Amino acid sequence: QLVLRESCEIKEDIFPDAKAERVSLLLALAGHSLNAALAIPDRRERKKLLDDAAQLFTRADAVDLSDARIKLGRGFLHLHDGTDATDPSRARRAFEQALLERPAEPLAVLGLAVCHFVHGG
Repeated sequence: QLVLRESCEIKEDIFPDAKAERVSLLLALAGHSLNAALAIPDRRERKKLLDDAAQLFTRADAVDLSDARIKLGRGFLHLHDGTDATDPSRARRAFEQALLERPAEPLAVLGLAVCHFVHGG
């Protein structure tokens, strides 16, 4: 993850107009934090990783607010059970926004299905 972070910071410094690449790197980092959080039983450590993922999604939003991948990531972050980050209604809205930008996006459809069946949303 450290290598990805350094690569992302280098891209921001050297290629300030390379929005897609910067967003991709930030999303890779956020995804890594989110995946790691799912494997950690300690609630405090899991919360740190989820907070890290949320900050990375915010940084990605600052680069390109219209990227549907960011909304997908936030949707899955809000679905994470057992933490303060769990918010099915926000997850549903994030997936719906992603579908508006990318109609028939499979991950958004999956996310909405999870919202409906697991959280009743």
